[in-house]
Formats: sequence, structure tokens, C-alpha cells
Amino acid sequence: MNESLVVSVPEAAMLLGVSEGLVYQLLDKGLLPELPRWSRRRLIPREAVEVVIERTMADYNPDDVLRATLS
Repeated sequence: MNESLVVSVPEAAMLLGVSEGLVYQLLDKGLLPELPRWSRRRLIPREAVEVVIERTMADYNPDDVLRATLS
């Protein structure tokens, strides 16, 4: 097992393709879970980031993207 079970805010931002600021907003609003803080670092379960990606992809339809691009 090479991957850590948790990711930092910069790592989560990279995985999701968003800014660190947006990840902080999601954490502050409770839309992305985090582990209890044992230090100043905010740690996010990797599985939570993967679930966000999976849910996004569940609604993804390449045909819709193609139609929108051609319109």
C-alpha cells in the first residue's frame, strides 16, 4: 500500500483540480470531512476525496460535453 490514508489540503486540491482555498471552504462548511486536528495541519481522508470524484463522474456524460462544445 503506497498511498496514505489521509491527504493534506494541498494534496486534496491537486487531486480534485481545485484551489486550496476552495478545499478550505469545503472543510469549513462541513462538505468535506477531516480528521480531528492533532496539529495545525488539516487532514482529509483520501477516501472522502475519492468519493467526491466518483460522485462527480457518476453524472458525467461525454455526449453532453460534446454537444455543449459543438453548440
